[in-house]
Amino acid sequence: MVLRILCLFLLTCNVYANIPSEAIKTTDKLSICSTNTSTIRSVPEKVKKAVYARQGIKANHKGSCEGKRGCELDHRISLEVGGSNDISNLIVKPYFGECNMQQKDILENKLHKLICKDLINVDIAQDYLFNDWETAYKLYVDNAGCDPLILAKK
Repeated sequence: MVLRILCLFLLTCNVYANIPSEAIKTTDKLSICSTNTSTIRSVPEKVKKAVYARQGIKANHKGSCEGKRGCELDHRISLEVGGSNDISNLIVKPYFGECNMQQKDILENKLHKLICKDLINVDIAQDYLFNDWETAYKLYVDNAGCDPLILAKK
């Protein structure tokens, strides 16, 4: 956490120590800001099944998690911030509860905009998404955090 805060002030850092290289497609800002992610969003069914199995989920997202919408196969580093479709960058996360995928999607959109406006470095955004997106949500979206009880009171 201290390293990330320091990186924000220095606007440069090498924070990829905990991120597998296969999880990152690009760190190039121009590529990130000009790519339509629908053209690169392609996770083979075999890989999807392997991710669900790795997390002990037998079925696909319908009925696998609580709530009407269930879960989503999520890119830890979103495609719009330079993440890859590699299995090392994929995780199953719920659409419900504290710090869910709806909130993470809001953060991913915000980080993409900040990267394209030169307000955050790609490596810092990717590090947050892979390792600690809840802290980034507090820093860049809502300093109250993404607890659903807090959000419901707003």
